[in-house]
Amino acid sequence: MLFRSAYLGLRKGEILGLRKADWDSRAKTLRVGASYQRVGTKTGRVDVLPVPEVLVPYLERAARHRGPWLFPGHRGQPRTREADPHLVLRTACAAIGIVERWEAWCRRCKAEGRTIIVQQLDREPHDVRCTRHHVKLWVRAVPPRIRFHDLRQIGRAHV
Repeated sequence: MLFRSAYLGLRKGEILGLRKADWDSRAKTLRVGASYQRVGTKTGRVDVLPVPEVLVPYLERAARHRGPWLFPGHRGQPRTREADPHLVLRTACAAIGIVERWEAWCRRCKAEGRTIIVQQLDREPHDVRCTRHHVKLWVRAVPPRIRFHDLRQIGRAHV
């Protein structure tokens, strides 16, 4: 879903509201005229967008699923407003190393109510230990505060 939004500049509701009938595999176009929360799009327009070649395999695979939706939920139903692509986006950023900072904490200190957070901006901390318990700290990446809607700007820059 992230690639499709970045390449086409679609809103989350527009992507989640796509039906298989909106994808024309011969012309390699996508008709965007609805959203999951309303009959039309936010602007009220119906757009037919050319699909970049890099997205064609994703759309062809999505069109093979059962049901009318191009990107259905796990049971084939339309995705709901609760579908949270922000979490997917932030997880993807962390996985490829786009992080704001790293946080590390001692699970024993946390259990005792002494939450100690170490923030290192430059790199992932390796073998950082708690000075109190001498155990290795738990580490997690903190990705930048990017919203799913920000992908629309990225998509427009590539068009």
